[in-house]
Amino acid sequence: MLQEAKLTATSQTGQQQKSKRWLEPKCPRTAAPSPGKKLEEETRFMVKSRAEKTPAAFSRIAFFALLAITLVAATLHLGAFTAQAAQAGLSWNAPTTNSNGTPITDLAGYKIHIGNASRSYQQTIDTGRVTNYTVSNLTDGSSYYFAVTAYNSAGVESPYSSEVSKSFPVLTTTHLIKATSGAGGSVTALNNTRISTATSGTTTISNVTVNDGASQAFSIAPQAGYAISSLKVNGTSVAAATTYSFTNVKAAQSIEATFAAQSAGSGSSLAINAGGSQSTDGSGVSYLADASFSGGAAGTTSVPIAGTTDDILYQTERWGASSYSIPMANGNYNLTLKFAETYWSAAGKRIFDVTVNGQTVVSNLDIFAKVGKDTAYDVVLPVSVTNGTLAIKFVNKVDNAKICAIKVSAGSATSSFSIAASAGTGGSITPSGSASVASGTSKSYAIAAASGYRIADVKVDGVSVGAVTSYSFSNVTSNHTIAATFAVQTYTITASAGAGGSITPSGSASVASGTSKSYAIAAASGYRIADVKVDGVSVGAVASYSFSNVTANRSIQASFAATVTAGQLVFAASSGGAQYTDAAGVVYKADTGFSGGAAGTTAVAIAGTTDDVLYQTERWGASSYSIPMANGNYNLTLKFAETYWSAAGKRLFDVTVNGQTMISNLDVFAKVGKNAAYDVVLPVSVTNGTLAIKLVNKTDNAKICAIKVATR
Repeated sequence: MLQEAKLTATSQTGQQQKSKRWLEPKCPRTAAPSPGKKLEEETRFMVKSRAEKTPAAFSRIAFFALLAITLVAATLHLGAFTAQAAQAGLSWNAPTTNSNGTPITDLAGYKIHIGNASRSYQQTIDTGRVTNYTVSNLTDGSSYYFAVTAYNSAGVESPYSSEVSKSFPVLTTTHLIKATSGAGGSVTALNNTRISTATSGTTTISNVTVNDGASQAFSIAPQAGYAISSLKVNGTSVAAATTYSFTNVKAAQSIEATFAAQSAGSGSSLAINAGGSQSTDGSGVSYLADASFSGGAAGTTSVPIAGTTDDILYQTERWGASSYSIPMANGNYNLTLKFAETYWSAAGKRIFDVTVNGQTVVSNLDIFAKVGKDTAYDVVLPVSVTNGTLAIKFVNKVDNAKICAIKVSAGSATSSFSIAASAGTGGSITPSGSASVASGTSKSYAIAAASGYRIADVKVDGVSVGAVTSYSFSNVTSNHTIAATFAVQTYTITASAGAGGSITPSGSASVASGTSKSYAIAAASGYRIADVKVDGVSVGAVASYSFSNVTANRSIQASFAATVTAGQLVFAASSGGAQYTDAAGVVYKADTGFSGGAAGTTAVAIAGTTDDVLYQTERWGASSYSIPMANGNYNLTLKFAETYWSAAGKRLFDVTVNGQTMISNLDVFAKVGKNAAYDVVLPVSVTNGTLAIKLVNKTDNAKICAIKVATR
C-alpha cells in the first residue's frame, strides 16, 4: 500500500486546521527497461478530493511514478504573512519515502505554480530543495492560486499538489494635510474625523488624513476681536478667506493661517451663531460657533424661516437667562441681534429685555408680536466699547429670553439705508430708482409686465425671489437692491398626429404673443384625413390650419382613417400557439397582444376544418387582447373548439368587444360538439385606435383558438 498522506493547512491567522487523512490504494510496479531501450513510463494515480467551504481546506496531493518507485509530493501550506501586502508565504512538507516504503534518494526540488484562477497557472518558480518560499510582487486587489510539484534528478515532475489561494484587499492610498493656526483663531478640517492635533506654544498643528483623489474643506475662524492676517497654502500666500478647499488630493498638502487683533475702525466684523456651529451667511459673513457665553442652553429646529435666505442662523438659539462677554477693541460699533420665534404661536408668550454694557437697549421684546412665528427679526443697535469688552445680557420676563445670532460691525450706527429699484425692458417696478428708508422700517414694491411681456425674474440683493408681482422689505437694517427683468410672453402650441399621417410642424412649438403659426396635415398612403381638432373642437378633415394672434396655449390634433378595400386582412394571430399559415394562405402570427390567461395545446384531430393546427392551440381562462388598429369598420372572426369537455354546460363564457358584450353564454360543445371547429364572425368598429377583445369566465374557463380581423 502507498504511504498515508497527511495534509495540514495553516490559515492566515496562524491557527492550525483539523488534519485530513486519505489512504491510497496500492499502485502496480513498472518493470525496469533493458539497457538502450527508450524509457517508457506510466504514471497511475488516484486522486481523491474533498471540497471545503473555507480557503484552508485542500485536496489530497497526488503522486508521480518513476520506474517502479513513486515519490510522494509535498503537502502545501499557506501561512499567515504579516510583513507587507501583496506577498504570500508558502511552505510544504518534504516527502521522505516512496510509496513502496523505500527512502527517497533522487528528489531534486520543487516548483511553485501561480495563477489567477483555480487550476489555471501562468507562472512557475523553481525553488530548488527548499520547503518554504515567499512569493512577492503580487498585486493588491487580486486573488492568487498556488500549487506545488516535486521533481527528481531525471526531471520527471509529479502532478500538482492540492491548491491553496489567497486574496489581497485593495489598499487605499492616503495623504496628510498639515493645518497650522497661530494665536487668535483656528483652522478646522470639516467633515473629517481622521485628525491628530498637537500644540507648540500658541501654535496649533493638526494632521488631517485624506483619501487619494478626495477633497477636503477647511474653515478659518478668527476668535472674537481678531481677524485673519494671512493664509498660506503649500507655503504660498492666498487671499484671506474663512474657508478653503483642497480638491483631488494626490500628495501631502499644507494650510497655515495667522491672525491679528482687530482695531475699532478696521471695518471687519465679528459674528457668533448662538447655540450653533460655525456658519457662513449669504453675504459671506462667517459666524463663529457659539462662544463667549455664560448661562442659558442651546436649542435647534429644522423649520424653514421666512424673511431670510440664511435660515440656519435662525434655526439655532441660546435660550434662557444668558449673557455674552466679547473681547473687543474700544470704539463704536453696530450690533445686530438676530431673533426668530420658533416655539410659541401667539403674542405674549415670550417677553424679555436685552441690555448692552449694563444699559437696557431692548425692552419687553415679543418676537411673535413683531413678525409672527418662524420669521426672521433683526435689531440693529449702535453701541460703544470703552473697557475692551462688549457685554450683552438677555433677561427673562415672560418665559425664556432667546438669541439666534450676534453680529458686530465696526463704525457708528446708520440711521437710514437706501434701496435701489430697477426694471428691464418690458415692464416696470414701482417705485423705481433709489429710495432712502429709515432703519427698522419697511418698504414695498410692485412689479408689472407690459402688454405682450411677462415677468421673468425678480432679484433681491442679487438673489432670485421668483417671478413675483410684489415684494416688501421689512425691518430694513442695511442697503438693498431689487431688480425686475421681463421676457416676451410666449405660448405653446402642441401639435400631434395619429397613425396614418402627419402634421407639420409636430410637437410643441413656442409662439410669441400676438403672432401666427400655420400647420399642414397630410395622410399617408392608404389613409385619409379623418378629422382635425383645434383645442379639442373639430374643424373638419382639413389639410391645413393657421393660428393667428396667439394669446394663449393652443393645441391641434389630426386623426386618420385607412382607405381600405373590403375583405382586406389587417390582423391574424394563433392564440396560445406559434405562427401558422392556413390553407387559404392567411398568416397567423404567434400569440400576441394578450393579457392574462394561459396557453394550451392538444394533438387531437379537429372536425369541420382542414386547419386543425389553428384549433389545437388555445388561450384559456379570463384573458383579453388589445390590438392596435386604425379607426374603421371590420369583420372580426373568432375561432373556437371544445377539446376538453364532452358534454354541454361544462364551459360557458362571454366575449366583449370594445366594452360591448358581443357573445353571451357561449357553449362551444352545445354548438358543434367536441373536437370540432366553430367560428363566429362579428362586425366591429374601431374609434380609438385599438380593438379590445375580452373573454369572461362564467362556467369553467373561457377560451379562444385564433383571431382574424379583415376590413368590411
